[in-house]
Amino acid sequence: MVQRGQIIYLNGISSAGKSSIIKELHPRLTQPYFSIGIDLFIEMVQERYWNCEPAGFVVVRDEAGAHIVGGPVAHQIDQAMLHTVVALAASGNNVLVDDVILSSQTLENRVRMLADFEVWFIGVKCPLEVAEQRERERGDRTIGMAKAQFKRAHPLDIYDLEVDTSRSDPLECARQILSALKDQPHPHAFRQLLNYNW
Repeated sequence: MVQRGQIIYLNGISSAGKSSIIKELHPRLTQPYFSIGIDLFIEMVQERYWNCEPAGFVVVRDEAGAHIVGGPVAHQIDQAMLHTVVALAASGNNVLVDDVILSSQTLENRVRMLADFEVWFIGVKCPLEVAEQRERERGDRTIGMAKAQFKRAHPLDIYDLEVDTSRSDPLECARQILSALKDQPHPHAFRQLLNYNW
């Protein structure tokens, strides 16, 4: 019987610092890990499905910021990422995931799909003003997305570990994650969420 792979799942708003943490964490993991995220899957389909065709991901702006509205192709992309995580882990591969979970319904979907696996759920956080500053400085981000996501990105706020990228640089955040994996070999957050009264 193939031993199931472990999943390290990072969740946080745009510009929270997930990608920077992964750049430090990935090479320091002693076992092989596939590193994937929703952005990678968006890039796999035609460019028109990002902020063009309503069937894909469309950015809608209002006073609360820049919201992403997803059509049927967006849902298909999202599910493709999750099924890929399941397939990799089920065949014995470890997976490092970069995601933005914006509703309890989305969180429940991920928890139920990954219920058979050992999942380390990591909350990547920072103050809104820090994320907004990064958004402006990086030049390749959609302005207003951090603001729109800030109050929605941690629906139940149940994690195995939280890191604050305004207090710790990406390397230190990566070290905190590595330390948690070593000191607490069995994650609890997804098991707790699986029993949550949705």
